[in-house]
Amino acid sequence: LWYPHMKGARSFTAMIMNMSDACVRVRRTLRQRGPNARFLHIDTGEAHVALGANPEGALWADYLSARRFLVDDLITGRMKQEHPLFSELVRHGASEEDLERFAAFPGLVNIRGLDYYRQSEWEWTGRGQGRWSENRRGFASVALDYVHRYQLPVMLAETNFSGSPDLRVDWLRHM
Repeated sequence: LWYPHMKGARSFTAMIMNMSDACVRVRRTLRQRGPNARFLHIDTGEAHVALGANPEGALWADYLSARRFLVDDLITGRMKQEHPLFSELVRHGASEEDLERFAAFPGLVNIRGLDYYRQSEWEWTGRGQGRWSENRRGFASVALDYVHRYQLPVMLAETNFSGSPDLRVDWLRHM
């Protein structure tokens, strides 16, 4: 989505690798200049589940559940050969050497900021066939996925809801 005139897994992989590399390099440079620097990393907070008993929906939800951690796993040094997305990144243009460098020289994250919206939780019946979840776990539950995985404090970084004032107030109460 971010490379405005590019599509596909190779472009996505190049974008993720470039962005993650920039995050790690900037943090390393800032840390050298200020050893007490603290880093807030903000990205989407999301969750994916299969809707119904369709195996294709379950596979797609599992894949997206792993991919939601992709940038965090790269910049915190968790992208090792046993990672479920390692071979996919290599297949779509990432070099094993670059992935090993992320693992050897991770970037620092002190707090994980989560952007959470109505569309942060999805239900899937198949690849690319899903809808916003009507049975949301909620921000606190999704945030705990990140707390347990990274052992970092989290914060709500951004949320909103477009619609009538009443719907916006309901979303605020939900949050």
